[in-house]
Amino acid sequence: MRTARRLLGLADMPRGRMALAVGLGALAVGFGVALMTAAGYLISRAAEQPPILALTTTIVLVRFFALARPLARYLERLASHDLALRALGRIRSTVYREIEPLAPGELDAYRRGDLVNRLVADVDALQGLYVRGIGPPLVALVVSTACVVATAVVLPAAAVVLALGLALGGVAVPLLAARLSRFVGRRQAVARGELAAELAEILRGAPELAAYGREDDAFGRVASADAELRRLSRRDAFVSGVADAALVLVAGLTLVGVLTLAVAAHDGGTLDRVLVATLALLALSSFDAVAPLAAAARELPSTLASGARVLELTGRMPAITDPSTPVSASSAPVAVALEDVTARYGSGPAVLDGVTLTIEPGQRVALVGPSGAGKTTVTNLFLRFLDPERGRVVIGGRDARELRL
Repeated sequence: MRTARRLLGLADMPRGRMALAVGLGALAVGFGVALMTAAGYLISRAAEQPPILALTTTIVLVRFFALARPLARYLERLASHDLALRALGRIRSTVYREIEPLAPGELDAYRRGDLVNRLVADVDALQGLYVRGIGPPLVALVVSTACVVATAVVLPAAAVVLALGLALGGVAVPLLAARLSRFVGRRQAVARGELAAELAEILRGAPELAAYGREDDAFGRVASADAELRRLSRRDAFVSGVADAALVLVAGLTLVGVLTLAVAAHDGGTLDRVLVATLALLALSSFDAVAPLAAAARELPSTLASGARVLELTGRMPAITDPSTPVSASSAPVAVALEDVTARYGSGPAVLDGVTLTIEPGQRVALVGPSGAGKTTVTNLFLRFLDPERGRVVIGGRDARELRL
């Protein structure tokens, strides 16, 4: 829940737009339920062969619901996707703003493919935070409550059965799906990152791999990462099938329960026969409100896992920051120097130890040495991508830490 709250804060979705999207979603589902219910009443009433004028109102209602449902669904899609894409844009810009001060030195711990996957795939996955995680539960709550109240007006006993069925379909089945997919959801985001990292490395190092005959090893790692992702996808599909089957079972049992009570009430003389089919279709169509919840619960762990990877990246505090009162830098050529500098990356061994170097304006200096000798580290120190552990980096007589980045 803490991850979800942080992601919602990162998205900063306007409450007004969110309420509009939820309201339109509730109308779209509610019109669908009303269409089925009114159609059931119309067919049952027409079977009694009443005067055609007695059916006029119901016919108009059926036509209204049939036209209003797709219109409301279209408007709901516009509102919900506008909300999701606006939130995604804010998340993307915030993530970039947060990680920009970390580049390049503090991002070296991440494999390039995995880093790109966090910035692209994991961020894109967060658009499902509203589309899957917030909108459907609120719509289901509103529509389910309205269906139970409508049923209670006609037959209170049937309303109890319907409420129980909707609670099982809207709470128990999604919880089952979430529990079964909890491991899969966490692993899928990591597996996608590992596969992306392997692919990026094999493409980047293709010439060297071919030159040293190591391409089979690299292909084997890609195949292994791909096999793990396919295994998780198959398990996710299995969980989806189990959840869908459970929801169909609950809906069927609820329909049987409501129909049984309606028939008994008709036999007892307390319910008009026309309303038997009406209540049955109302109960059956009301499950349209809770149908998306199992998929939402199944995908939510994966979305939260992607969000956790994004938050882990953006939650890092930059080690290199601007001074509170930076001094002005000279616009003329100046000397640069390292004064008894010791530098290391993270907790690793010292790359430079007690190095002193001065380069005057116009002077050309070649740094030579084997890989890992510290040539790039010297450049990083002068650019202040890295601060020395001991000693000073001097630019124009000023400590580099006194200058603005």
